[in-house]
Amino acid sequence: MKTAILALLLCLIARSAGAGPTFAIWGDDGTGLSPNLVTRTDKPFDVVVTLDSDGNDSIAAEWVMSDLRLEFPGVLLVQTTKIFNTGLDLGLNDLGEYLMAFGTCAPPSDRVELLRLSYADFSGVIGTQSTLMTLRGFESSDSRPSSFNGQPGFVDCTEGRHGGEMGGHENAGALCVNCYEPPANETTISDIKAKF
Repeated sequence: MKTAILALLLCLIARSAGAGPTFAIWGDDGTGLSPNLVTRTDKPFDVVVTLDSDGNDSIAAEWVMSDLRLEFPGVLLVQTTKIFNTGLDLGLNDLGEYLMAFGTCAPPSDRVELLRLSYADFSGVIGTQSTLMTLRGFESSDSRPSSFNGQPGFVDCTEGRHGGEMGGHENAGALCVNCYEPPANETTISDIKAKF
């Protein structure tokens, strides 16, 4: 039932996505970026935020995103990697808030990797539960006012401001966690232990 609701939400998000700058959340289980992610207790995974800058360079960005640690207490954040090792981030990252100045100019790209969060779910608190990770702009309930009228956005290298939307892949920019079953032939630690 929860998977069906998530699929409906993805369709609604996809209908609202338009052209222009887009932000996307991806999963990476070690095989590359994907809009869908299946978590396992024996394998860490990454959540990646990218920007399609619509032909513009970029030097700063802001957004608020879902954080797995808030939804699933017990999931560990192993490492955070920010674009160009960003030295200035005024967002409250523990709440999913990011307000980053890159420190150098990123050239135009359809997939600028802004943020990579490496997680581990060794205790299985996520299990088979499905969730949809999205991002948005800052709102009045957040620690800072929005610079982009409530949208996620970025600043180009001449200080021009560009509001963006979710988009850039089949889930309209959202990451669908555990919406799909793992392949039947996938070997886990439990499978190996069961043989002995």
